Amino acid sequence: MKQMLALLLGLILTLGLTACGGAAAPETTVPPTTQGPKTVSTVDELLAAIAPNTEILLEQGDYCLTEAADYGKSGTGSYYTWNDLGGGDYELQLQNLENLTIRGAGMDHTKVYTDPRSVNVLVLENCENVTLGDMTLGHTEMAEACEGGVLWVNGSKSITLEGLGLYGCGTIGIYTVNCQGVSVRECSVYECSIGGMHLLNTRDVTVTDSSFHSLGEEMPVSLVFNIWGVENMTVSGCTISDNYVFQLIYATDSNGIAFRDNLFQSNRVAEAAFSFQDPVIMEDNLFVEMDPRSWYTPESAIAVDSQGNQLVFEAPQQTMEVTPGVATPVSTGEQKQVRVKTVDQFLQALAPDTCIILEAKLLDFSKATDYGAGEGEYYYWAEECDGPSLVIRDLSNLTILAEGEDRTAHTLSAVPRYADVLTFENCSAVTLSGFTAGHTIEPGYCSGGVVTLRNCEDVLVDNCGLYGCGTEGINAQFSRNIQVVNSEIYECSYCGILLDNCDSVAISSTVIRDIQSEWGQGNFFQFHSSTNVTLDGQSIDGNYAGN
Repeated sequence: MKQMLALLLGLILTLGLTACGGAAAPETTVPPTTQGPKTVSTVDELLAAIAPNTEILLEQGDYCLTEAADYGKSGTGSYYTWNDLGGGDYELQLQNLENLTIRGAGMDHTKVYTDPRSVNVLVLENCENVTLGDMTLGHTEMAEACEGGVLWVNGSKSITLEGLGLYGCGTIGIYTVNCQGVSVRECSVYECSIGGMHLLNTRDVTVTDSSFHSLGEEMPVSLVFNIWGVENMTVSGCTISDNYVFQLIYATDSNGIAFRDNLFQSNRVAEAAFSFQDPVIMEDNLFVEMDPRSWYTPESAIAVDSQGNQLVFEAPQQTMEVTPGVATPVSTGEQKQVRVKTVDQFLQALAPDTCIILEAKLLDFSKATDYGAGEGEYYYWAEECDGPSLVIRDLSNLTILAEGEDRTAHTLSAVPRYADVLTFENCSAVTLSGFTAGHTIEPGYCSGGVVTLRNCEDVLVDNCGLYGCGTEGINAQFSRNIQVVNSEIYECSYCGILLDNCDSVAISSTVIRDIQSEWGQGNFFQFHSSTNVTLDGQSIDGNYAGN
């Protein structure tokens, strides 16, 4: 009874003080209650645990999102949904969440992935104070390319990404739109086809101690960092290496952008390293094995240090000097000789510092044992609509040679009409000499070329015959230091030599003939956005189409 009276007396005193204008009891803020940690081991357990104020621990293992019991169904949990992208493809979206942490057992031990190629692996929508850590996100490893990215963050605040592996075939590793407060720490973004980190209308971003490597396949659009409408972004202590991109950093309508103490190493850049609308701060960065065609695009602002001093780079490699009609060697050192009589021997011989000598009269790539299915360290099969196309990649100091005076005595061929016969990607110091290459000689229309060069440098085509029904004899894209000497290009349906964004190309003592299709005569030459092009020693416009 005494306790009850005391409680009533306290309540009366409190009400009295309030009614008489006395000081009310101070308000206290109760912090959100964090539920957990909740340990899960399946996709369904993960989805069931998603809620505000929650910490989720993923046990070691693989989590395939398409195996969820409610995959693609409507009426799922209020904090996640399956976005319908059509064709039976759905992406997981976490939404309207606060104070959520999801951690795995480590980048190498916990993997969250999805099957559809058109979806993002994970979307965060209208979230705040969310942490993702210690796991790897990506798509299943399949031959076809992806159209969806890895992690998409939209309209969210205070997002922390740490210890994540974000890989292709996702097009973009991290994409943020209308966000504030994004922290990326100790993450690895790799093997994405379009880029590493794209940011739109985002502010207060830090990227530290992370790596961005092996990015880029679609050169006209691939960028490691694509920065639009961003305020206050710092990238520090990161490694940006072994990427194959159009540009490394693109920044527009942005301010407060800084790159400090980063390592840029062995990046292949098709156009220019940087394109800035306004100066970007770059301090104490290390550039190793970097030789882009140019450091800045023509319209770019110049990078500066924190005091506003412009960052000056050494000039790119100078244009090669050649004598018309004379092949200038591009070999960079000793080569191991390998004689081949079969396609399988040819593929096995592909390696740096190698001279492959052709002994067979005909090597038809469609006869390869792993045709269309296998993949070597230095080659793969690109799927075309009517059959695979051989792509030789990442090689330096390679010669493919047929001995003797008669170049028609040895032929490299492909059967599919949409496949290029020989494609070189990310290669340097390549010599092709003394043989003929083309599609099998039979009636039909080709959409594939003969020799294609993508992001290559120091290439010599000497005493070769390149014939149709290939669309182009030589198709060079974003490449430089190319010689075409003492050769013959004939019976192609579109053009003899096509150059797209190439620099330093010398064509001499070469016959181009019978370039025509059922619709009429094609062009011997077609050049786009190319520089330092000579024909038999005379300069020719780098934007030209004609005969």
